[in-house]
Amino acid sequence: MATKKGIVKKTAITDYANVRKTGLAAITLREDDELIEVKFTDDSQDIFLVTKYGQCIRFHETDVRSTGRVSMGVIGMSLADGDEVVGMQLNTQGEHLLIVSERGLGKRTSIDEFTAQNRGGKGVKCYKITEKTGNLVGVKAVNDDNEIMIINTEGIIIRMKVSDISILGRVTSGVKLINMENDVTVASITKVKEDETLEGEEAAENAETYEQLDLSELIYGLPMGEADFMLNEAQEIQYNEMCQECRQECKQSFRCQVVECPKFRVRRSRKKK
Repeated sequence: MATKKGIVKKTAITDYANVRKTGLAAITLREDDELIEVKFTDDSQDIFLVTKYGQCIRFHETDVRSTGRVSMGVIGMSLADGDEVVGMQLNTQGEHLLIVSERGLGKRTSIDEFTAQNRGGKGVKCYKITEKTGNLVGVKAVNDDNEIMIINTEGIIIRMKVSDISILGRVTSGVKLINMENDVTVASITKVKEDETLEGEEAAENAETYEQLDLSELIYGLPMGEADFMLNEAQEIQYNEMCQECRQECKQSFRCQVVECPKFRVRRSRKKK
């Protein structure tokens, strides 16, 4: 975890295993601090913290000792007066750091230009702040095949390929990414989720889930007219997905109150709201 005041914290994920309905306290914050980013790590990553005044620090995750769930954490980066952290990234998330300023300028810089140092330092310059660029608003670790989205304070969004953004040195300003009026600034940036492999991954996950749930005992070999089944939420989702395939096969409209599924030989009532 990272806060805007440069505090970082590492806690075993098992500490959050039993979540109550009201939630769990994940970190103790000072009154003027707030949590800005959380990452899942395996104790072998390098951490990048970037501030709005254009400073960046890279340090090994092992420099951060593991603490309890309600602890405050340790100092990850020392900040100048008025400065604050705008983003935390991992070295495994991409080959470049994409840095965007509030006036809509941005650049990519190779993560290899940032050498690891001890936790708690002031870091090095990663962006040349000028009146034209404004302060930094966000940072993402990206690869050439990624896409990003930028939204400004007027709600205008632009989507672009990362490969179209210039790769520049560490102590430089960026290039224009989005045109804005004088009183408008960038509100946030995000990396677009990769969709190309979703269908294949979802199919594999669904097949694995079917095997894990082992619904064969619940479905196969039952005569027509057998009593309807009460499925738990996870099984209901998988059952509906399997029924979708079946409805396409037998061309059932599924508008009727009782549906007989010829593939799985199940008679299932739909509940009225």
